[in-house]
Amino acid sequence: MAVRDFIGAFNTGKGNQVFLATLFSRLANFVVNLCILRLLTKDDYGNLSYAFTIISFIMPFLGGGILPGLIRYGATRSGQLEKKYYVRFALKRGMGISLAILLTTCLLAGLLTQKIPDALPYLLVLVFQLFGLLIFRSVGAYCMLVHRNGWYARLEFTMSLMFLTGNISAAWLFGGMGYVISLVSIPLVIGLYYWFKFNLGDRAPNTSFTFNTKKLFEYGFYTSLGTVLAQLLYAVDILLIGNLLTDPAAVAEYRVASIIPLNLVILSLAVMTTFTVKVARNAEKNPQFVFDFYKNYLTIFIPISLAILLFFYLGADWIVLIFGPQYREQGDLMRIFSVGVAGGLLMRTPLGNMLPTLGFPKINAFLSLIILGINVGGSYWALQHYGIRGAAMVTSAMFWLSGIFSLVVFWWWWRGAVP
Repeated sequence: MAVRDFIGAFNTGKGNQVFLATLFSRLANFVVNLCILRLLTKDDYGNLSYAFTIISFIMPFLGGGILPGLIRYGATRSGQLEKKYYVRFALKRGMGISLAILLTTCLLAGLLTQKIPDALPYLLVLVFQLFGLLIFRSVGAYCMLVHRNGWYARLEFTMSLMFLTGNISAAWLFGGMGYVISLVSIPLVIGLYYWFKFNLGDRAPNTSFTFNTKKLFEYGFYTSLGTVLAQLLYAVDILLIGNLLTDPAAVAEYRVASIIPLNLVILSLAVMTTFTVKVARNAEKNPQFVFDFYKNYLTIFIPISLAILLFFYLGADWIVLIFGPQYREQGDLMRIFSVGVAGGLLMRTPLGNMLPTLGFPKINAFLSLIILGINVGGSYWALQHYGIRGAAMVTSAMFWLSGIFSLVVFWWWWRGAVP
């Protein structure tokens, strides 16, 4: 797979539309965040950010981690009818698990927000995203499974446009609570609309299929666990700042400095979303494809990463001002995050997405657990001695260390997969 073929693959089956839709989704999310920052006070935004951080641990277990398994094993199914049945089967099981997660979160919400109690109302509303997002992402998974990239792109574009208009309007009219209610309701409405539009309830009489439920949930659980542990790499700092400093303003400053750098990871995620099904299909039958895919990925993303580092080194002090003059001191913090993002783009994000597909969901989760342990201890010490900049430096270093660990596993797989 030459670089030319790698780039050309985006045009095959409307893969370029998936890439652009994913980028537009993150751009829309950034614009919404920017507007929310302007509309809310620093303390209120800090409370909202703290609630978001708690939810970020829960979301990868959406439906009990059913969605990664749906993509991985659904790619091997043949026929639209079977894939529709597979999506319905996964959604039904996932809804029951999501309900249990929601009830547990509500019971523990007071304890989870004990140090920042004003985050509690936001948390109790945000947790209801479990249902709307599960339906929405199940529809998206179906589009990918039947190779309808145009459908998937339309779904993402619709969601992004609704978020742009709905979230900003709700925040402007009703403040932070209006914003989170909009976040919860939009995925549910769009997901249900496309569920019926794509006729995913279609059933053939006297037709049924059998699935290995254990493998489906085991794969999904460990993949989701790896995702949660990887997300904690950043989120643990928010929790430590909230609990050690008990200062919503410090939480807001840390989050603001990271918004633009961390959003650039979407460049890698967009590529991986476009190629997920292809990598899954070739992991066992054609490992050379997977190796060439990553080699060509690096050929493109090494110069991109260097450009990002130069961009923030020269312009961070000016860029941070778009969030408001109250954040003018966070330019150095933004530079620190850009260094971590470079490691994420080159190794952590692409390999972290590929390792479960290559058959290593448990190893991926175990590596993420090791990195998390190092990060918690390091950030705890750095936060007390060097403040939020120290915590950011530790976290950025963990992006690189996590990527290096994943690269070692990938190389080990490659040596065994190819004679």
